[in-house]
Amino acid sequence: MRRLPLVLALALLLALPALGAATLYRNARYGFQIQVPDGFVAGQAPANEDGRTFRQAGGRAELLVWGWNNVLDEGLAEALARAKEDAGRPIAFESQGRNWYVLSWTDGVQIVYQKAFLGPGSGAAFRLTYPLARKSVFDAIVTRLEKSFRPGDLARSH
Repeated sequence: MRRLPLVLALALLLALPALGAATLYRNARYGFQIQVPDGFVAGQAPANEDGRTFRQAGGRAELLVWGWNNVLDEGLAEALARAKEDAGRPIAFESQGRNWYVLSWTDGVQIVYQKAFLGPGSGAAFRLTYPLARKSVFDAIVTRLEKSFRPGDLARSH
């Protein structure tokens, strides 16, 4: 029984790199922002500055953040239906609000968690893909991403 606190402390120490400090990424074009978890490295910025890809060292996880102009005047229901179709897998979790939706699915090896906001002028989203085997560690990262993600001004195009 004395080993239980030691085992719990060791498990917490192993999770700390994934739960460590974060860096704020703010997109200059669309105005969205998110706290990128420690250990994720930014890829090259696209020429149109619509977002960024961040990869965890060793390629275990990937965070994509992006914005788009709502040139087709798409509603949330249409955007959600398109995102579900794009997933190409059965959706394991779905939730939505007035101007946002969340979807999550798995391919049996990886979990994908996506949140998107949509307004009359533009949208912003993030997608985290991570190993199913590390779900317990990444649950806290998903929570942190959720709390830190701000979509910017969705009323206008950028």
